[in-house]
Amino acid sequence: MLLGSMSVLAYRHYPRSSGRWFAVPGGLVVRRLNVLSGRVSLELFTPSDTELLISPLPPGWEATLASGRRRTCRLLTRRECFALLAAWQSPDLPPEPRLSGRLR
Repeated sequence: MLLGSMSVLAYRHYPRSSGRWFAVPGGLVVRRLNVLSGRVSLELFTPSDTELLISPLPPGWEATLASGRRRTCRLLTRRECFALLAAWQSPDLPPEPRLSGRLR
C-alpha cells in the first residue's frame, strides 16, 4: 500500500512546472531559470498550438499545457484558473517575442 501511494505521489509531482507562469492576452508565457547557467528561457503557449487541460485537484485546480514535446503542469487557485481562462480566450494576439523580453 505504501509503495502504491509513493508512486502516485511521484507521478503527480513529476510534471509540475519549475517555472513561473504569466497570463498574457491570447496565451501563457512560462519563464524558467536555468540554475547552472543563470540563463532565462521564455516559452509561449497559445491556443492555436497548445492543448490546455484543467481538472479539479483539491484544494484547487491543475492546469496542464501540452504542445508537441513541451509539457508543463501547475496547481492553481480558483482565481488563477479564471485568469488563465480569460487570457486563453482573449481575442487579442499574444505579445511579440521581443516584448516578452520584459519578463526576463
